[in-house]
Amino acid sequence: MSITIDEFRQFFAKRMENKEENHFNLLGFTNLQLDYGTAKMEMPYNELLIGNPDTGIVADGAMMALLDTCCALASATVKENISFSPTLDLRVDHMGLPEANLPLICEAEVYRHTDTVIFTRCSVHQGDTERPVARALVNFTPIDKPIIDTSPDNVKRVVEHGGQA
Repeated sequence: MSITIDEFRQFFAKRMENKEENHFNLLGFTNLQLDYGTAKMEMPYNELLIGNPDTGIVADGAMMALLDTCCALASATVKENISFSPTLDLRVDHMGLPEANLPLICEAEVYRHTDTVIFTRCSVHQGDTERPVARALVNFTPIDKPIIDTSPDNVKRVVEHGGQA
């Protein structure tokens, strides 16, 4: 038995609202859009994530977490049973420095998937899609046992209990 895209949206929204210390909350991620094969997320500017104090620019690691998570969301939706899989490969092209004090927005899509690899690509920008800060290719390995429990029973528990399984 599988969950629907609507159930997955609710599940992930509750996971992001949950105040436990997970990387979604620590980095301030918000989910802007989630459909079959696509996802859009935002990470607000946060002084705690500054990588260079002289410029105020957010650390690359925070941006990597954003693009990996956004691509993982898109990839989770294309499998027969919606679920997360581990990252196989992540390649990033930095296309310019992000501006301080502005959020980072990531838009991801699955452009191909097979039984052994889910291929995604994404763009990170700060409001102007024509001026990306980075572009990335991220591949995932579908596995039989997902790394986050998205079984119908657990999804129902998470949604009913405010993000906690």
